[in-house]
Amino acid sequence: AGIGAGTLVMPLVAAAAIETLGWRPSFVLLAAGALAIGIPSVLAIVPSPADRGLYPDGDRVPPPAAGPAGGPTVAQVLRTRAFWLMFGAGLSTSLGIFIPFAHLTPFARDHGYSDAFGALLVGFIGVGSIAGRLVLGGSADRLGRRRSLAGTFTAMAICLALWLIATEAWALIIFALAFGASYGGFVALMPALAADYFAGRRFSTVLGLIYTSAAVGALVGPTLAGALYDARESYALPISLGILLNGVAVACMVLLRDPAPAARRAPSAAPAAR
Repeated sequence: AGIGAGTLVMPLVAAAAIETLGWRPSFVLLAAGALAIGIPSVLAIVPSPADRGLYPDGDRVPPPAAGPAGGPTVAQVLRTRAFWLMFGAGLSTSLGIFIPFAHLTPFARDHGYSDAFGALLVGFIGVGSIAGRLVLGGSADRLGRRRSLAGTFTAMAICLALWLIATEAWALIIFALAFGASYGGFVALMPALAADYFAGRRFSTVLGLIYTSAAVGALVGPTLAGALYDARESYALPISLGILLNGVAVACMVLLRDPAPAARRAPSAAPAAR
């Protein structure tokens, strides 16, 4: 939810700073703020709740010591079909996810709205993202994480289709809120789904590898969308491409088999899911 809150607040702060100071001083100011807040926050993180006397289920004493965590090695994970389907889903959807973050404000400007309203739309993505993380993350425990994640990809495709035809302010606001909720669901569900397959001592490394797909999407997606807009003077093609790529992500979830029941019961000793 912290990322969603930042997406709500920072576009408005950045827009006001750019209008007042210009973009170069604003970037320096934002970088200084990130360092001033981020570094002390990281240093204040407590590695384990047990360090504060907080144990599972409110117990006052620590639980019995468990054996060493097992799980698949990174090499084993990289040889599984499940890993590459998750990576492909993350890459496909991320190529479309970050287009609104970079291009929703210029899109609004092209339709006669102010940059401040465009920044507000990006903030509304953050509002929706908070709701998506809180609501969809819990409901997935009942509906199933794989199916729920496929649902978020479907929802993002539908939202992008709405963006394709949205020109009125109310329609753009609805798009931003709904897209944010779908995006927030993806962010909340992907780590949980990955844990169903690859839980163990090396899970943080595995999750980092899966999220490399999002980094590639964040780099390539907005850049490609900008190039296509410059070539055609329209956002129709890049938005349509985002819809198609979310369809690819849905297909990856359809092809992904549910993890073995044994892996769910004892993830610390489970082999890599196939």
